[in-house]
Amino acid sequence: MTVPDREKRIEMAEVANKSPNKIESITELREIIGKLQTAKIKVDKIFQCDLSKKPDKAFKKSFEGLSMKSKDYHYAWIGLTKDNVAVVVGRSSYSKKARIAFGDLFKEYSVFGSVSQNIILKLALNQGKFKVLEDANDKLNSFITSAYIIPLDVDEIKESSELEREIGDALLKENKTILNMFSHELY
Repeated sequence: MTVPDREKRIEMAEVANKSPNKIESITELREIIGKLQTAKIKVDKIFQCDLSKKPDKAFKKSFEGLSMKSKDYHYAWIGLTKDNVAVVVGRSSYSKKARIAFGDLFKEYSVFGSVSQNIILKLALNQGKFKVLEDANDKLNSFITSAYIIPLDVDEIKESSELEREIGDALLKENKTILNMFSHELY
């Protein structure tokens, strides 16, 4: 599949967001993903996670018994707005020994870039303009409010990337809206 350029993808997301076809429930998601018929996707372990809260022991418990060869747990995720519209399909992993770092899903986005870029922006812009950027950054990080977490029984990133693609394709086949509808194709 040919992925359109960045501007076209943004335009497509704006159109899709006007009348999104949402994933209505975990049950519906399990039915869609279950059609893939692979033992590597643990359909019965899918859960929804509130991104305003830090992952806890219950999060980690959902992965117990998976991927005995790997030192990491792998999962696919579907980022959702407060209205339950899918924004992106992604994948991540975390160390089985992790206590606080449970994958990039839980890292904040930043319009500022690196520390150096942040310093330059703060020094180059007046306080009012910098405040606009800070507000935009807050909105960016509050847009995706929760995620469906899909535990994967795999040992390598390559395998989780392939399953991420299959999950995204399955959602699109069922005409479910993914605002960044090519996110799962870009690994």
